[in-house]
Amino acid sequence: MLEIERVSVRYGRHQALFDVSARLERGRIAVLLGANGAGKSTFLKAIGGLVSTRPGASIRVGGIEIAGLPAHGRVEAGVALVPENRGIFRSLSVAENLHLGGYAQRARADGGARLGQVLNLFPRLGERLGQTVRTMSGGEQQMVAMGRALMSHPDFLLLDEPSLGLSPILSQEMFRTLRRIADETDVGVLLVEQNAKLSLGIADDCYLLENGHIAGQGPAEEMKRSPDVLRAYLGEEVVPG
Repeated sequence: MLEIERVSVRYGRHQALFDVSARLERGRIAVLLGANGAGKSTFLKAIGGLVSTRPGASIRVGGIEIAGLPAHGRVEAGVALVPENRGIFRSLSVAENLHLGGYAQRARADGGARLGQVLNLFPRLGERLGQTVRTMSGGEQQMVAMGRALMSHPDFLLLDEPSLGLSPILSQEMFRTLRRIADETDVGVLLVEQNAKLSLGIADDCYLLENGHIAGQGPAEEMKRSPDVLRAYLGEEVVPG
């Protein structure tokens, strides 16, 4: 279980998050929906250790507190973040990126098996192991970013806008793969995504973030029928009963 409680973040005088809490179980997908500027990316960065949280925040993995750990310590604790810019090394090959993903101590024992698992999830990467990443399409680079994160042997995978810049067909393929990751590897996935329809279609749970506050939460199937979600994120008219 990944338990996040009372996470607040300030950038100078601007407070981006106000006591945000969420929970994620292994093998489940939770999607975090919200408008631009709501604090979604900041929330993922706070969990991953890329931005500092205010005193009182708690982030626990399997009951163990990690809020005081640096980013690399959180990777060792089982939390992997794929940021919006993907964070890959574009001048290196696919194989080199994946190898670097397996550098964490927790990942070294069975790196060969994990590489096979990643290539099973992303067969296209197996065909391009020697290719320099900067020469690949946006969709292929996203596969490299996700594959590299999975090579660290995470219990929880955080993804910031993974479908950004992808074609509709590649987006659908990527979401199907996310569902496979949760189902086949028992990794919990926390997803920030603008494509509400596709993300709710694969998610188990949903959180709504508005102006740095959690404005709603619940099972994804129920949230898809919420008037607020229908109106704000799915673009559907809500007819009064």
